[in-house]
Amino acid sequence: SGSANFSKPQFKIDYLQTTYSSDTAIIDINNNRITVRPFELKDERGSIAKASGFISHNSFSNFAVDFRVDNMNSFMALNTLERDNDLYYGTAYMTGSFRITGRFDDLFMDVRGRSEKGTTFNLKMADETSVGSYDFITFVDYSNKADEREPIDLSGIRLNLNLEVTPDAEIKIIFD
Repeated sequence: SGSANFSKPQFKIDYLQTTYSSDTAIIDINNNRITVRPFELKDERGSIAKASGFISHNSFSNFAVDFRVDNMNSFMALNTLERDNDLYYGTAYMTGSFRITGRFDDLFMDVRGRSEKGTTFNLKMADETSVGSYDFITFVDYSNKADEREPIDLSGIRLNLNLEVTPDAEIKIIFD
């Protein structure tokens, strides 16, 4: 057990191609839990959010996580190029929150937010056959309650994505 104080930590989320940093972060470790004390998280442009969380375990097995990022204000959430991903690419800024909870084999991600100015998102659909295979993409008309759907299980990851896409965001669906 003990604590670790990190000065100027920085990390990159490869899937999103986003880099985040902080001035300081403190991690506490005890018998069954690794806790990240609340700290300020900065994106590449210097926008600040609040982050905290923990990983629990039972003798270093049965790991579970509860990590959250709150108070995001025009925070960089995506920064990919076309070569980085076969499905989508772009730069996205959002205001809102992110939380990931659950066992490592059954994670739940909850993203709630609003797109901000400067957001450009490109969704690639290679041909007419692939359009039908993107069953995880659902366009919802909230004026029709019959369109509301449950989150979809993606092999151990459940995702609740509640985004308000504003007119400031540029969204493109690219058909070959």
